[in-house]
Amino acid sequence: MVRMSRMALTLSVVIAGFVAFLAAVVTAVLSWLDGSRWPAAVLHGGAAFGSTLTLGALLIALYLSA
Repeated sequence: MVRMSRMALTLSVVIAGFVAFLAAVVTAVLSWLDGSRWPAAVLHGGAAFGSTLTLGALLIALYLSA
């Protein structure tokens, strides 16, 4: 098992959250530019946020379990 300091783990989670937020904003804007109305674009952005944050958390867990 990999030993990781609390500060490094917190930074990893913050970075994963920031990347997820960027993915949500980019997905919402691209969806809106593609012709979707704002509610649908925001739903697309929310789905991107959830999936990216989940992937980030799974990657952190995988790294810690190695």
